[in-house]
Amino acid sequence: MSETSPVIIKFRWNKDILLNSFNAIYDDEYKNSPRRLVGWLLIALSQYGVVAALKKNAFAILIFSTIMLIYWYYGKKLIAKKRALKNFEKDPLKDHEIVLKASENGLEIDNKLWRWDDIDSIDVLENGFLVILGSKHYFIPASGFQSFEDKSRFKSFFKSTSPTN
Repeated sequence: MSETSPVIIKFRWNKDILLNSFNAIYDDEYKNSPRRLVGWLLIALSQYGVVAALKKNAFAILIFSTIMLIYWYYGKKLIAKKRALKNFEKDPLKDHEIVLKASENGLEIDNKLWRWDDIDSIDVLENGFLVILGSKHYFIPASGFQSFEDKSRFKSFFKSTSPTN
């Protein structure tokens, strides 16, 4: 196998891959989002409301602040995850085998080529890779690679065209 041969990535688009994808994309989007700062402001105001409610025995404010905190920390992710699972059940690619080909030219799927220059970044995760292309995120599970060497070559294709190197 020569160094220039493409890396073939194959995986079945199933519920486990969807959940891994959801968690990786959700965490990345909120980590880099201005909505996170707005959320921090809401949390600070809510905590102020909790203190004020306790001092004045205003239980309605206490309940509202508590519900808002629970929603911010747990609820919004659970709601988004349920929506993703519901959409997955209708997805025509459900349980379909996905095949990607990574080469020096770029990343190819269904005869569509994304050049490495067009890809903003590739984040290495513990269970795969997160490919960021503009505002779109794509998850590639580690299980889709046949070997550790293929994972390394995949990363090197992107790094060799990255403007920071």
